[in-house]
Amino acid sequence: MPDQKKKYGNINIIPLNKEKYLQFEIRELRFLDSYQFLSTSLEELVSLLLKAGKNHFVHTQKHLGTSDLVFAKGFFLTAT
Repeated sequence: MPDQKKKYGNINIIPLNKEKYLQFEIRELRFLDSYQFLSTSLEELVSLLLKAGKNHFVHTQKHLGTSDLVFAKGFFLTAT
């Protein structure tokens, strides 16, 4: 099914199946589901990066701080 490109006006879609899309294009902009190409789960990739050190999370630390809670699984910060 991925090779069956669909066209709706100026939107081109490449479906993965009936519910998921591999990519879609609107004019010159292409939106690619890059998660499909990961070698392992996102959880595992983040875990490996954390083992290498929190210094690899530059933007996370800049905006959310360095508390262990920021890097805890299942903990979500909310705006106050």
